[in-house]
Amino acid sequence: MASTSKRQQTMAKRNREQAVKEKAALKLEKKYAKARERQAKAHEEMYGHLRDHDETIRGPEGMEQATEQREATEQPQAPEQPEAPEQPSPEGTEQP
Repeated sequence: MASTSKRQQTMAKRNREQAVKEKAALKLEKKYAKARERQAKAHEEMYGHLRDHDETIRGPEGMEQATEQREATEQPQAPEQPEAPEQPSPEGTEQP
Protein backbone atom coordinates (compact mmCIF):
# COMPACT_ATOMS: atom_id res chain seq x y z
CA MET A 1 0.00 0.00 0.00
CA ALA A 2 1.27 3.48 -0.87
CA SER A 3 2.05 6.05 1.74
CA THR A 4 -0.60 8.70 2.25
CA SER A 5 1.82 11.35 3.49
CA LYS A 6 2.76 14.03 1.00
CA ARG A 7 6.36 15.09 0.52
CA GLN A 8 7.06 18.73 -0.10
CA GLN A 9 8.58 19.48 -3.50
CA THR A 10 12.07 20.93 -3.30
CA MET A 11 12.90 24.30 -4.80
CA ALA A 12 15.58 22.71 -6.99
CA LYS A 13 13.06 20.31 -8.55
CA ARG A 14 10.57 23.12 -9.09
CA ASN A 15 13.27 25.28 -10.72
CA ARG A 16 14.32 22.42 -13.02
CA GLU A 17 10.73 21.82 -14.12
CA GLN A 18 10.20 25.54 -14.72
CA ALA A 19 13.39 25.70 -16.82
CA VAL A 20 12.16 22.78 -18.96
CA LYS A 21 8.82 24.54 -19.54
CA GLU A 22 10.52 27.83 -20.47
CA LYS A 23 12.87 26.05 -22.87
CA ALA A 24 9.95 24.30 -24.58
CA ALA A 25 8.03 27.58 -24.87
CA LEU A 26 11.08 29.32 -26.38
CA LYS A 27 11.54 26.48 -28.86
CA LEU A 28 7.89 26.75 -29.97
CA GLU A 29 8.19 30.53 -30.30
CA LYS A 30 11.24 30.15 -32.57
CA LYS A 31 9.45 27.47 -34.60
CA TYR A 32 6.44 29.71 -35.20
CA ALA A 33 8.64 32.71 -36.04
CA LYS A 34 10.47 30.70 -38.71
CA ALA A 35 7.15 29.46 -40.11
CA ARG A 36 5.87 33.07 -40.37
CA GLU A 37 9.07 34.08 -42.15
CA ARG A 38 8.69 31.22 -44.64
CA GLN A 39 5.06 32.15 -45.27
CA ALA A 40 5.91 35.82 -45.79
CA LYS A 41 8.73 34.93 -48.18
CA ALA A 42 6.51 32.56 -50.17
CA HIS A 43 3.73 35.16 -50.29
CA GLU A 44 6.15 37.84 -51.49
CA GLU A 45 7.55 35.55 -54.16
CA MET A 46 4.07 34.65 -55.35
CA TYR A 47 2.26 37.99 -55.09
CA GLY A 48 5.07 40.56 -54.78
CA HIS A 49 4.88 41.57 -58.44
CA LEU A 50 1.22 42.55 -58.00
CA ARG A 51 1.86 45.12 -55.29
CA ASP A 52 3.20 48.59 -56.01
CA HIS A 53 6.09 49.79 -53.92
CA ASP A 54 4.06 52.77 -52.72
CA GLU A 55 1.12 50.64 -51.61
CA THR A 56 0.81 50.10 -47.90
CA ILE A 57 0.80 46.61 -46.44
CA ARG A 58 -2.54 45.34 -45.23
CA GLY A 59 -2.94 43.71 -41.82
CA PRO A 60 -1.54 44.54 -38.38
CA GLU A 61 1.94 45.30 -39.73
CA GLY A 62 0.46 47.68 -42.28
CA MET A 63 -1.53 49.52 -39.65
CA GLU A 64 1.65 50.12 -37.67
CA GLN A 65 3.50 51.33 -40.77
CA ALA A 66 0.62 53.61 -41.81
CA THR A 67 0.54 55.15 -38.33
CA GLU A 68 4.30 55.71 -38.38
CA GLN A 69 4.13 57.29 -41.85
CA ARG A 70 1.26 59.55 -40.83
CA GLU A 71 3.09 60.67 -37.69
CA ALA A 72 6.26 61.35 -39.69
CA THR A 73 4.44 63.55 -42.22
CA GLU A 74 2.45 65.55 -39.68
CA GLN A 75 3.97 68.86 -38.66
CA PRO A 76 4.02 69.33 -34.91
CA GLN A 77 1.99 72.34 -33.90
CA ALA A 78 3.20 74.70 -31.23
CA PRO A 79 0.85 74.75 -28.25
CA GLU A 80 -1.19 77.89 -28.05
CA GLN A 81 -0.05 80.16 -25.27
CA PRO A 82 -2.65 82.35 -23.61
CA GLU A 83 -2.05 86.04 -23.99
CA ALA A 84 -0.84 87.75 -20.86
CA PRO A 85 -3.39 90.23 -19.50
CA GLU A 86 -2.37 93.84 -19.70
CA GLN A 87 -1.03 95.12 -16.45
CA PRO A 88 -2.37 98.43 -15.18
CA SER A 89 0.10 101.28 -15.31
CA PRO A 90 1.35 102.70 -12.04
CA GLU A 91 -0.71 105.62 -10.73
CA GLY A 92 2.15 108.09 -10.97
CA THR A 93 2.61 107.73 -14.74
CA GLU A 94 -0.07 108.30 -17.32
CA GLN A 95 -0.09 107.01 -20.83
CA PRO A 96 -1.44 109.25 -23.58
